[in-house]
Amino acid sequence: MISDLELLFDKIKVFFKSETIMGKPIEAGNFILIPLLSISFGAGNGSAGSEMAKGAGAGAGGKVTPVAMVVIRDDEIRIFSLDGQNNLQEISTLIPEILSSINTNPGNPQSS
Repeated sequence: MISDLELLFDKIKVFFKSETIMGKPIEAGNFILIPLLSISFGAGNGSAGSEMAKGAGAGAGGKVTPVAMVVIRDDEIRIFSLDGQNNLQEISTLIPEILSSINTNPGNPQSS
């Protein structure tokens, strides 16, 4: 017989795939952006009862946090930490270039 905790972990492992650690690549013009994520979760169960009344329960919680961004352009690969104000300012300097790359991409229907 499968316990509540085993059932709970079976459901959790469907959510936490290898793709969850390194997000899906996002293509934006000649840029490829890959988010790197931190995952934490916890789970627990409990039961109590007597012959007259029995009860059991289980629960879980999780959190996915972006921690870095891998930016690939042509042959250049850069990793930007998303931890701290200076790091966010550094990656934000690329945003106009990424948007420009999207708008000038001939395969992009919005570029006309």
